[in-house]
Amino acid sequence: MKQLYTRVKDYLSHNALYLFFLPLFFILNGYNQLFGFIPAIEVSINTGAILLLMLLFYFPTRLLFLSSSKAAVFTFIITLVILAFGYLHDTLKDFFPGSAIIKYKYLLPVLGLGAALLVFVLYRTKNTLSGTVLYLNTLMICLFASEVYNTFKTYQTNLTVQNLIDPNFSVYNQYKPAEKLADSSKPDIYFLIFDEMGGSAALKDCWNIDNSFIDTFLTKKGFYVVPYARSNYSWTVHSVSTTFNMNYMADTLIPLLDDPKSYLYATNSFLNNSLMSILKKEGYDIFQYQPISFGIKDLPGKPFFYKYRYYHFFYKTLPGRIHRDIYWNLSIKRKVQNMTEHNNEKDRILKYILGKVKESASKKDQQKFVYGHFLIPHDPYIYDSSGNLLTPTLNPKRKKSDGIKEYEQQLYYADKLIQELVTHIQTNNKKNTVIIVAGDHGYRYYTHPGQDYMYRNMNAIYFPDGNYQTLYPTMSSVNTFRIVLNKYFDAKLPMLKDESIYITPQTQTRFVK
Repeated sequence: MKQLYTRVKDYLSHNALYLFFLPLFFILNGYNQLFGFIPAIEVSINTGAILLLMLLFYFPTRLLFLSSSKAAVFTFIITLVILAFGYLHDTLKDFFPGSAIIKYKYLLPVLGLGAALLVFVLYRTKNTLSGTVLYLNTLMICLFASEVYNTFKTYQTNLTVQNLIDPNFSVYNQYKPAEKLADSSKPDIYFLIFDEMGGSAALKDCWNIDNSFIDTFLTKKGFYVVPYARSNYSWTVHSVSTTFNMNYMADTLIPLLDDPKSYLYATNSFLNNSLMSILKKEGYDIFQYQPISFGIKDLPGKPFFYKYRYYHFFYKTLPGRIHRDIYWNLSIKRKVQNMTEHNNEKDRILKYILGKVKESASKKDQQKFVYGHFLIPHDPYIYDSSGNLLTPTLNPKRKKSDGIKEYEQQLYYADKLIQELVTHIQTNNKKNTVIIVAGDHGYRYYTHPGQDYMYRNMNAIYFPDGNYQTLYPTMSSVNTFRIVLNKYFDAKLPMLKDESIYITPQTQTRFVK
């Protein structure tokens, strides 16, 4: 046994295995953070990029030092700093907020001097570095082994959670209607979300924005406009997932604000939830025209949370942070070009969803659920009130009141789309059609955190029989489809308490209004 120990120790003291374990650990650690969401091609590309980077450091320094051990140690340390830069920078920002040390113009020269000092020390040292090699090998093998263990642990958790906000499908399991309805009596259902569309009363009370026109239009069209409607969460991913699951997120699984996993959970939860499962069971065809989930067919642009998935590894690194934080800001011309490209893509996506929702009205030979998600009046504010694309400008003297004015203009364009869609659906779809027009949450900005107004969303519901006895003035989004299923499928689902939940990066707070 002692002889084996000696042989293993000698091997680990003279072979730079840590150079192979470093990229494997980085990739596996990052994959486990978003387990099940990172495509294999992204794993392969990023692994290959790290290995190439290490080769670019190793061979020149091997010629410089005339030592493979020194070149390997230098390559490891430099690569480690590059890969871990995002974590190190975020830690510095937490400990020294506003300090000069977190600014790139100071931090990058310090890193450059550190690299030069490392070259000098390694060049001058006569040490064989066998102790350093042994330590780095042992460290990286242990870290890699721990990450392999985390992979199996995460896999087991994923079998239960299924990368969904509500993996239990509790409402679907409760759904036991007394009798099966004939297909002819089942209504088509249109669910049209306008992102961050506040309720008219809240917009008037808090920001003096008069949007009563759209309430009047919808009322004339036979809608019940919920006067004091509210969302259950103030963020799209939480709000819409809760609406579709018809249940609040479990405290044990609730994703916190700015956690990338919560956004990616939602991309799955929009497609796979209690409501969709119930409607499929009832023979419905599901049409989703939304830019949130991955895999939406023919979407003329990238899904909203594209970067969380495809830039996950890159934005952890030094080059990724420079690209994210500095590169786009190098010139006014580049910034305007980026804004123009982004605005054009957003416009293409909105026009695509608008066209698809209209087109669906011609499908009259099937029961269907149509979900259209429009990313207005939410910022960026790229439209005027008539829907014309604005020319991107950079305004260094921008005030908070500017955002409110821009929101108001884009809000009025959203009103035009609502009129257009409602008129088209009621004219061209079958008469037995439920239409829900809602904001996923209220206007969120320029209020203090957790303020009630950010939950005061628009919610207008059209039942073809005009009977709105089951609706009530203070209903929240979690009960929307409970009411629809009770009315049209005799689901007998109980109403939940109408709560709004404020989520921060650390915690959540429930309150009832």
